[in-house]
Amino acid sequence: MWFIPNIANINRTPQQHEQIQSVIDKDGRIYLFVGSNVELGKMIIIGTRLTDLFWSLGGINNPPFARYGYTATLTDDGLIIYIGGVYQNGSYANMNEVCLYNNINLHKYNNKLNEFINNLY
Repeated sequence: MWFIPNIANINRTPQQHEQIQSVIDKDGRIYLFVGSNVELGKMIIIGTRLTDLFWSLGGINNPPFARYGYTATLTDDGLIIYIGGVYQNGSYANMNEVCLYNNINLHKYNNKLNEFINNLY
């Protein structure tokens, strides 16, 4: 039987986005890094467990600029790593810039210039 579940915080549905990557953690939360125009990006978190359906905004401290076409990887220790992509103005993101999002307890961003990659070449 089909049914429409109640979803917490659904009074304001997130804007539609395309060419974004998502990751899902062991607790069933989906993380989407999104943005529009030339703004700073934001994290949308969607809870997918039937007993705890919700969507909310993640950390707002020090987010990188919005982009699309990037890669997103969730590590075992709870970091989400974002690399590459295209900024909203059409320019390409620096491949040496690695954006990290801590989804375990801090829910904050950390933008790093990857010195390891520079040392490889």
